[in-house]
Amino acid sequence: MFALYRKSTRKYFVLLLGILFTIIFINMSSVKSSETSIHFSVSSGTLHVQASKENVSLKINEEGDVAYGDVGKLTIVDATGSGEGWKLTLKSTPIKKLEKNNRNKDDGIKGTLFLLAQKANIQEGEGSSSPPKWVGNQTYPINGNFPVKVLSANQGEGMGTYYIDFGIDSLKFQLPENINTNTYYETTLIWNVVSGP
Repeated sequence: MFALYRKSTRKYFVLLLGILFTIIFINMSSVKSSETSIHFSVSSGTLHVQASKENVSLKINEEGDVAYGDVGKLTIVDATGSGEGWKLTLKSTPIKKLEKNNRNKDDGIKGTLFLLAQKANIQEGEGSSSPPKWVGNQTYPINGNFPVKVLSANQGEGMGTYYIDFGIDSLKFQLPENINTNTYYETTLIWNVVSGP
């Protein structure tokens, strides 16, 4: 009787195992694969320039014929992603003579103001591509009626961030006549960056 019970248990076990495999197989075949789609968009950024200085003081040399000033540093960012390139222009406001209390004494001092970029250093920052190039001989008269093109990035150039350090004495004010060497002058620099080479 014991042997019979064992054979019958074995049959039930085999039958139970068969049913279990069938249930698992049916459940697995009914499981469908699924795909998850993730949608995102990338927005373009801006094209802008930021100057470390807006107003620049100019100190006359001992001879009284030239005044020098420090332009400071610029940060140019092209985060548009367009690759269209850009141009950087500069213009100065009329030069003003400063009194000892730093008040403007008079406007429109005659003379020529130059940006001297020969010693300027362009450093590539985050996401930068091919750097922009200086326009011309890197000596720019900037107190005329119109902005002067200083830097240019052609198509596919100038993307990302660039840091420009002009160094000391990067502004030169050629005075029309000798004047008091204790005099200071001031001007405001207007930087502009525009899309397109």
